[in-house]
Amino acid sequence: MAVKMMMFENGNTGPVAVCDVCGKPIRDAAGATVLWLREPDFGEKPGHLYELQMICDSDACWKKAEAGGGNRISTMDLATALVYLLVNVRLAPNGERFKQAVDMAAMLNDLF
Repeated sequence: MAVKMMMFENGNTGPVAVCDVCGKPIRDAAGATVLWLREPDFGEKPGHLYELQMICDSDACWKKAEAGGGNRISTMDLATALVYLLVNVRLAPNGERFKQAVDMAAMLNDLF
């Protein structure tokens, strides 16, 4: 999953999701996809980790990503994957820690 820091027009920097095929920032989760390959001997194994790719909404990028893997591909839309990630790092969107993180991000944004 490509996450990079980007400088914005206002001079602020922040993390952005980047398409693993074309390298462009993903500026809208609508249509973007997270995919990963499952090994031929895939089984439900707790703790098993998979490499993933973030793909923008371009049909050409999707076709390249799909063609590059010989194993079965599993997918999840980017918006859902980001919510899973937040929950897995204990930043549930309805929790106090999430609110604190949002407040900190807003404060840092105002500093520049």
